[in-house]
Amino acid sequence: MLFKQKDASGLELRAPGPMEKWYIALHDQKQFHAAGATSRIHPPPTTILNQAVVFAAFGKLISQYAALGIRLEGPSERKPRFSRLPEIDLTKVVEFVQLSEDADRDAVVRANLESKYSSPLGDFETTPLWRAVVILPPTSSDHSEHGVDITFYVHHTIGDGMAACNFPRLLIETLSTVDPASKVATEPIVDVPILPLEPELESLVKFSMSWSFVLGSFWKEWFPRKREGMWLGPPIKSGSFEAGHINRVYSPTIVSALVEACRTHNTTVTSLLSAILARELLVVLPDAASVSVGLPISLRRFIKTPESVPTFGSFVASVTVETARETQGPLWDSA
Repeated sequence: MLFKQKDASGLELRAPGPMEKWYIALHDQKQFHAAGATSRIHPPPTTILNQAVVFAAFGKLISQYAALGIRLEGPSERKPRFSRLPEIDLTKVVEFVQLSEDADRDAVVRANLESKYSSPLGDFETTPLWRAVVILPPTSSDHSEHGVDITFYVHHTIGDGMAACNFPRLLIETLSTVDPASKVATEPIVDVPILPLEPELESLVKFSMSWSFVLGSFWKEWFPRKREGMWLGPPIKSGSFEAGHINRVYSPTIVSALVEACRTHNTTVTSLLSAILARELLVVLPDAASVSVGLPISLRRFIKTPESVPTFGSFVASVTVETARETQGPLWDSA
């Protein structure tokens, strides 16, 4: 069992697992900024998703899920730690954007995504590991008809893409039960309850290892290959980057046909998109002999008891697939 640490409340908080430590390191080196998902919510007629209602919903979710109330201590240290926040000021983590009457809605959403993915979300040593942006319709528009766009961003340590996609469902379920006149709606300071943190990936998924793998790992650790030019100096600060985002909308009919075609060819939509991406990269990079594309793999299916799958957490592995220009086969074979 992983070493556990007690916070000021006295309740033991588990230490970050191996995969979580990996994500903490990547965020600390600014290789990742966040996982996120945007949803367009159409509330019932006569319902207005104003700040009071949204704050009340977030406050209720924080009272139910421990991952929404923790921070990181010592993210750049060898042994980073989870710590429970005493309280959360929602005005510092939930941002509201009011659309003007002539605003290009999709352009506003796109600009928000590009901005948040291009820079760190904030100081995760003093604030929770998530952020939200609520884009409200013009004042003359009906919320039910126009819809409200909400983007939920999360640190990879407590959420992957699927966890981010699950959040809108939780929010919609909670919105129907909140009281806009509650304390959190008028005074958006949420007390963080004392809740146990959900299990880490390694305790839920059994990773079997052969003796050859174990012995090979020890061999590489004891007798590493000599690497010419290995950097032995201080850590190198990574440069900044700018994210680009383009919206593409496909009808349910097209999506269903694509999923069925992937099943027919014994592959997945993710694998197909990765194969298409590799081919397109070889087109725009004519001098490249090959390209490598990272293929994400969800590990949720390997958790034996579906009811034990945590709501928040990163349960994704990845494999790097190399596509050589000279050995390209048919698209479906590559997928």
